[in-house]
Amino acid sequence: MKIKLRYPLLLIFSILLIIVLSNPLIQFKIGIAINWRKDLVPLNGHLLYSIDNRSFGGDGEEYTVIEYRSYHMDINTDIKKTDEYIYYYSPVFSTSDEIAADCDMILDNLSIDEQYLFQYSDIDMILTVQNKLPDSQFSSSNTLYILQDFETKRLFFLERFS
Repeated sequence: MKIKLRYPLLLIFSILLIIVLSNPLIQFKIGIAINWRKDLVPLNGHLLYSIDNRSFGGDGEEYTVIEYRSYHMDINTDIKKTDEYIYYYSPVFSTSDEIAADCDMILDNLSIDEQYLFQYSDIDMILTVQNKLPDSQFSSSNTLYILQDFETKRLFFLERFS
């Protein structure tokens, strides 16, 4: 009896797995969690736009826009460190020349539809995640910026892998 039930349960599990993984927001959420070792994508959101120029090896840039219903970036600490990454939160986006230039460099390498671009003046919060190990053989300058616009309830993800 157990042998007969195994195959239908396996089929149901396989179908559910395909349905879950076919959702682009879930795919993006899994990618962020794997690449940055942190859950940073709200599941109550909607993936509006995504574009990348990443190569087969994974190097390149990616830009993603998510519209959300509710989301709260953790701003209890200004800087959080793990073994591999530094997470820097800024409650008000004070456009430092270095961050703005880096974001602009990522944006310049992609052909982004104008309606999905952000204005620095509209950004209320920024999270910067950088690889802490510049001499690492796996990654030297991987960077993630998450810019949050409270008014439009949008998150803008800018990633660079090199």
